[in-house]
Amino acid sequence: MPPQQRSGANDNEVTIQWLKDNYQVCTATDDTGALREGVPRASVYERYQRHYSQQRGGSDPLINSATFGKLLRTAFPNITTRRLGHRGQSKYYYCGITEINTTPQPPQETPEEMYLDTDNEQFSITTPQHVSDDNDASFPPFETPAHHYTDDSWQDLAVTQFTQMYHQHCKYLLHTVESHQNATEQITAFYKAMPRTILDLLQSDAAIGEELCNWDCMLYDAIILACYPTIDASVDTSSVPQRLTEWSSTLLATLPVALEGYPEELVEGKMAVSRIFNAKLERIVHLNILIQAADSVIQKNATRMLNIWQQLNLQQVSDRAQWITGVKESAIDEQFEHIGSLLKSTNIRHWIDWMDAMMDMHIARGQSYSHIKTAAVIWSTYTSLTRREMELLPHVDATILESFEKLWVFANDYILYLIEQETGKRNIDLVLSDDYPNSIYSNNRNRSPDDYISTTTTPNTMMSLV
Repeated sequence: MPPQQRSGANDNEVTIQWLKDNYQVCTATDDTGALREGVPRASVYERYQRHYSQQRGGSDPLINSATFGKLLRTAFPNITTRRLGHRGQSKYYYCGITEINTTPQPPQETPEEMYLDTDNEQFSITTPQHVSDDNDASFPPFETPAHHYTDDSWQDLAVTQFTQMYHQHCKYLLHTVESHQNATEQITAFYKAMPRTILDLLQSDAAIGEELCNWDCMLYDAIILACYPTIDASVDTSSVPQRLTEWSSTLLATLPVALEGYPEELVEGKMAVSRIFNAKLERIVHLNILIQAADSVIQKNATRMLNIWQQLNLQQVSDRAQWITGVKESAIDEQFEHIGSLLKSTNIRHWIDWMDAMMDMHIARGQSYSHIKTAAVIWSTYTSLTRREMELLPHVDATILESFEKLWVFANDYILYLIEQETGKRNIDLVLSDDYPNSIYSNNRNRSPDDYISTTTTPNTMMSLV
C-alpha cells in the first residue's frame, strides 16, 4: 500500500502510517521464548523506497534510512533485531512483525489445485489444503524473472504465473520434509505436466532457467534452516539426519527422470544445485552431531576437565607449536589460553562464539588463501600437542581424556568448517567478478554477493576453484 499524504501530517507521521498499513505485529516465539524472525531488516526500507519511487516518479523517499529505523520502532515498539542463519549466510531480521500481504495471489480454481493456462494448455499443481498459499516470511515469494517480450503478452502472463506456481511447488516440497513425506511423486508430476509453451520459454530464455536454479537454492536453504536454525540446534540425532539424507537422496534420484526432455543446461544446473545441497546438508548434519556430543561431555565433566587443563604447561605447548608451524604471535596462539575460562562454563555456544571470534582475528591479519588455510595447520598443531601433554600427565581418568577427545574432534571440525565458509565466500566473489567465465551462476553481472543464493557457496563443491 503506498503511503497517502494527509492534510497537516508531516513526513514522519506519513511514514509511521505507511509502516502500520504494510506491516503487522507478530508475537509467535521459538523454543527459547524469543520472537521468531518477521522480515529481513534491509527489505523494509527497500520496500518503502520502491513505493515512494513509484508514487513520486523516482524522487528520493521522504525519510532517510537512519530516521526510518527510529520511526519503525515508534510504530512497533516491541520489535527486536536478531542476526539469523548460518555463518557466512546470516542476515539481520526485524522480529515481531510480518508483512501485510498486498500481492495478488495466483489464480485458484479450488483450495487444493492451482492452474496455469497457456495457449489452451492447462498446467495444474495439487497441494494439500494445509499448505498455505499465503506469503511466509521464512519463505518469501520469488521475483518474476526479467524478460523482454514485445507484443507477446501471453508470455509475460505465463512467466508471472509460472513463477507463482513454482513458489507453491517449492513450499510443498518444504512441507514434505517437515511432515516426513516422500517427494518423488510430487516432483515427477510437476515436471511431467509442464505445458509445451513453458518448455519453449525455458528453451529460449536462459534467464528463466537461471532463476529456477536460484529458486531451488532458496528452497534448499529453507529446508536446512527449518531443521537446523543454528549450527548447534538441539536436533534428534536418532531420526532427523536419516530423514534428511533419505529426502536428499530421493531428490537426486528423481530429478534426472522428471527432467527428461528439458534443456540440457537447465538439467545440469538443477542437478549441480541439488548435489551442492546434498553436500552442504551432510556437512551441517555431521557437524551438528559432533557439537551435541561435545556439549554432552561439557555438561557432565566440565569441572574435572578444567582441573586437568590447569595442570598443562601451555607455554611449552605454544613454544613447540610456533617452532613446528613457523608462525609466531598468531590469533590462535593468543586465544588458546582462554580455553580454561571456557571450561568454567557448560554452554557449548560460548565455544562456538570463541572460535568465530578467533577465526575473524586470524583472517583479518591476512587475505590470501594460503593465510586462511594456515589456520587449520596452526589449530591442528596446538590440539595435537595438547593431547600429547594430557596423555603424559599422571593419574588422568580415561573418562576425562575421552571427554577432551570429543571436544577436540568438534573443535577441529568447526575450525575447518569456518575456513571452508570463508573460502566459499571468496569463491563467490571470484565467480561474480569479470575475470571468471560466464556460467549458469555468473552471467548476471547486476547481482551483488548478497543476492547470490547461499546454497551455491558450499565449499565442498566450490573448493576446486582455489
